[in-house]
Amino acid sequence: MMSLREFLFKSLVVLIALLGLVLLVYWRWGSSFPLKEVLSGVGLAYNNLLLAFVLVRWGLSRSVRQFMISVMGGMFFRILLHFSLMFILIGPFEFKAVPLFSSFIVSYFLFMAFEVSFIHRWALLLEEK
Repeated sequence: MMSLREFLFKSLVVLIALLGLVLLVYWRWGSSFPLKEVLSGVGLAYNNLLLAFVLVRWGLSRSVRQFMISVMGGMFFRILLHFSLMFILIGPFEFKAVPLFSSFIVSYFLFMAFEVSFIHRWALLLEEK
């Protein structure tokens, strides 16, 4: 099973690569690029990944029913939390909606693939035992 330290290291590598790509695009387009919105979307997606890891790790040591409740309930909770945060950023803080949502969605799916690979490796280890 992947340790917290290993997971954080690998997820930070993915995050740094993604932020490097964002900064490369910002360097190309300069001041017209919505940097704060894009970085906020990536940050929210990374926060989502960390919450998912905590919930999945907690559920791994429980029964299958409790694991599924932690995964499904966690997804519902995380979506509500992050969309609420995005609406707060768009409303009072006047962030541009399209760059915020699009960077969140792209980062979310990238990190979701990372999360699914973690669960898949855990399932393979479980089959070996």
